Parts: sequence; structure tokens; C-alpha cells
Amino acid sequence: MKRVLIISPYFVPFNTADSQRIRMSLPFFKDFGWEAEVVCVNEKYTDLPKDDLLLQSIPADCIVHQVAAFSKKTTSKLGLGSLALRSLWFYYKTVMLLLQAKNYDLVYFSTTEFPVCILGRYWKKRFGVPYVIDMQDAWHSDYYQHKPKHERPKKYWFSYRLHRFLEPLAMQKCDGIISVSQAYIDVLHQRYPQLKSKPNAVIPFGAFEKDFEIARKNDAACLPAIQPKTDKVQIVYVGRGGADMQRAAELIFEVLKEALQEDTETFGRLHFNFIGTSYASENQARKTIVPVAAKSGLENLVTEITGRLAYYNTINTLLAADALLIIGSDD
Repeated sequence: MKRVLIISPYFVPFNTADSQRIRMSLPFFKDFGWEAEVVCVNEKYTDLPKDDLLLQSIPADCIVHQVAAFSKKTTSKLGLGSLALRSLWFYYKTVMLLLQAKNYDLVYFSTTEFPVCILGRYWKKRFGVPYVIDMQDAWHSDYYQHKPKHERPKKYWFSYRLHRFLEPLAMQKCDGIISVSQAYIDVLHQRYPQLKSKPNAVIPFGAFEKDFEIARKNDAACLPAIQPKTDKVQIVYVGRGGADMQRAAELIFEVLKEALQEDTETFGRLHFNFIGTSYASENQARKTIVPVAAKSGLENLVTEITGRLAYYNTINTLLAADALLIIGSDD
């Protein structure tokens, strides 16, 4: 059986978006002849809330290696909080020892903590092990270059230049690309023509049947964030908000406003729930969808919860909804 070493700084019991693909796919590696091991950062080096039920979703025999990281309390004094940058040195040391001790056939990066991906190039040169990168999001992007400063992420000046420098280091020697979008692959092919001869695949995020089993089994503890079976038609969106999502919200509310003028009784029963719209802590999060609804005078038909739900509360919220909504960004 072949061996794959998976690099995912965030892993269970944390409910981060970039850890879900690996978590869901772990039970299936053996079906395709692969023995998978995960290398993540020890949970004590992150301040994210834990979601311990997620531990029930991974195989009991899964081998998980943990690395250390520099303390965020210390690095934040220098303006650095990134888990990728704090753990980079420790990933380098730990994976070096693993590659020396065992024969691995592939290193697989599945994370949006992109700076760790530069290590693949070094490990490949040292040990001859190929590496694949999972592009769950854009790494280096010009998207915010033409946006006003108040719409740019914090420390954008630094992160833009860092990613512009690091992305080529990882991509120039990469042996394959997985992506959630063909557009990401097209951009990488344009920047790095040598990747055109390498395997690539567009694999959208999936759903995991076992997650629904866990959610139902723990429904008393994992309550939905909406009140089901009311006189309202509960429409639910779970996911991030932000300035780049506001145009999609505008279109929905413009259509809803017109529909209300035609049939107030029917369309007035609709209630839109936008849940988990901010990654920021509770005291720093700001609503980005309700202000858009307010421009159309529809704020009474919209609820926005900025805080992220625990994973299985999210599933039970989706199951309790009358309809699900998916909106996209303008990038």
C-alpha cells in the first residue's frame, strides 16, 4: 500500500473550512490503496474553539502527527498571528524526521495556510518525494489591489507581498494540483506554464454521510440556530459574508423588494437567515449582509448571525430550514 503524508495545520477538533476535505476523505484513502497520515499543529497553539464531536468522524486508526508552533502571544507583538508562519519551522523539522524514518510516496498539502506549501519544494529536492497542492482558495491574488483600503483585509500590504513571493516557490516544482475551481487552475497554468503537463483535477467540496449520522445522534446537544415550523418560510445561508459577497445579496434583495410589491402576503412570509458570516471574534465581528438588506428596507426579513456555529449545529440548522441559499463572491 502506498503512503501519503497530508499537511493540514488545522485539523479536528477544529471546525475550520480548510480542514473539511481531509477530514471527510480520510476513510476512503485505503479504498484506493493509500495509507494516509496527517501532520497538523498541536491544538494548544491555536485559540480557535474546539468542536470535539468532529473526532467521531475520522477513522480510529488514523495516524496523526502533531507539530509545535511559536506562541501567538509572542508573535502577535510583532504583528504575526498566522498559524502557517508560526508553525513553518516546526513543520520543517518534524516532517524531515518522518521522511527520514519512512518511505512516503506523496506529500499532500490541503490547507489555506499556504506558506507551509513552500516546504514541499525542499522535501522533494532532499528526499525525491513528489507533492500535490489543494487550492481551496486563491493564494496570491490581485483581487483587493483595486479595492478601497477600508475593504482590504488587515495587514494586506504585508500579506500581498508575502504571497506574491512564496507562491512561485511552491508552484514551480509542484507535481499536481487539486482545486475547487477550474478558474484557479487556469490562473496557475498562466503563471506557471510547466504545471500544464502535471495532473490536475477540479474537486468541489462534498458532503459526508457519517456527518449526518453524528448530527442526528446528537440532535439534543446540537440544536439548530433557527426556529423550525413557524409561520415563516425559513431560508438559510451558512457561510462567510464580506464585501465581496454583497453584490450577490443586493441582487436577492432587489428581486425580493419587487416581489413584495406584487404579493406582500406571500413573499412577506420569507425570512432569510445568514449564519456564520464573520471569522472575527465576537467583539470584532461586523455584519455585512443586514446593512445591504437595510438599503432596500428589508432588514425586518433578514437575520444575520456573525458567529460561526459548531459543525453539527450547522448540519441540524440546514436540516431544519425550509430552503437553502448559496451565494457567491464577485472575485
